[in-house]
Amino acid sequence: AVFDAFFVAMPELAEIHSYARNINEWCSGLYFDGITKRATGKGVDVSLLVSGRFTLFAQARGKELKLTIQPETSPHSPVYVTFRHGLVGIWKWAKTQHIPKHAHIYFESSSASHSLCFVDSNRLGTWNVGDFDTKSRGPDPINEFNSFRSNVIGNLTRVKALNKPICEVLLDQKYFNGIGNYLRAEILYHSCINPHVNARELFTSNPEAGNRMLSFCRAIPLEVFTLRLDKYGEPAEKAKFNDWLKIYGKGHFDTVKGRKIYYEPNQHLRQPEDVPIPLQPHQTQKQTAAVAKAPKQQQKPREYLLEPREKSFKKLLLATSLLFQTHRISSEEKNWIKNSAFQGSNLVFCALEAFEADESKDLDEFAENIRFMYQLCTDPREADIFC
Repeated sequence: AVFDAFFVAMPELAEIHSYARNINEWCSGLYFDGITKRATGKGVDVSLLVSGRFTLFAQARGKELKLTIQPETSPHSPVYVTFRHGLVGIWKWAKTQHIPKHAHIYFESSSASHSLCFVDSNRLGTWNVGDFDTKSRGPDPINEFNSFRSNVIGNLTRVKALNKPICEVLLDQKYFNGIGNYLRAEILYHSCINPHVNARELFTSNPEAGNRMLSFCRAIPLEVFTLRLDKYGEPAEKAKFNDWLKIYGKGHFDTVKGRKIYYEPNQHLRQPEDVPIPLQPHQTQKQTAAVAKAPKQQQKPREYLLEPREKSFKKLLLATSLLFQTHRISSEEKNWIKNSAFQGSNLVFCALEAFEADESKDLDEFAENIRFMYQLCTDPREADIFC
């Protein structure tokens, strides 16, 4: 049987990153004081592990989302809870008096009169106490692009799982963590690659196309994230997402291993430049028609959002929020980091790079570096030299 009716709604890489962003926006500056796990939930009763008030911070990696529960009392260690969303699992910010019917676990904030709810009508989502699964799931194509690329390229000739049609390989979470049915169709379409070509042969005979596809594994979901496209939203938002799709659910399809792969039979013959990726807020059909009637101009080379080597503003801002919520930096230091990041200061990114290179990921040392840089840049005697 083909289960595409469910997989249309299945959250993929872009959706998990959007969940994490939404959670951090909802929960920023709030304390939570209650956790309720319903009997229908397939996970640990986290309330047994946390007492008193706490803050929440979300991180995404592939198809997993990790919540950091940081108790208000500093001696208590944070609790990490990692969620897998099944076919239709989503996160909602709801009034505590009106918890959604299918919420299996929710985190209550009395001060906000709202709760963060994990909602899953199919009851296939699960969670456990602990960190991300790095054994059976590969690096995140958005946040860990270099490791993601190395994991694929380095195993092409050694691993039998990569000696298959590229449309099958793209669903292997050990190498393409977070890529699902709609993303693989869009990635292959934009990359101008036939979905039935052997993955190993693709990288051997046409490494340029293979590397282009790996870049689109980051660019396509990142575009969905950046444009805030929402396939779970109101009808207008769903229509906007559907209008953005170029091939999924619209073109020719074959059924491979019980899943539909959408593609154009001749898409591998087209030049990549013929497939523009919109980097501006999504156009309406009227705007698109107006553009189509306009005289054609010479096409400029495309500029992609946030190339893999570009400094990660998002990662720095999320790290800053974590340091502030765990009381490691002050609000003045937090605001200074954000302002410096938006102004393109190399100094704050040096601190982030040092933290990422640190195997122990010592948050206290990271915060100490931030405080030291803040003091340098706010001291009139040093600012001109260092900042």
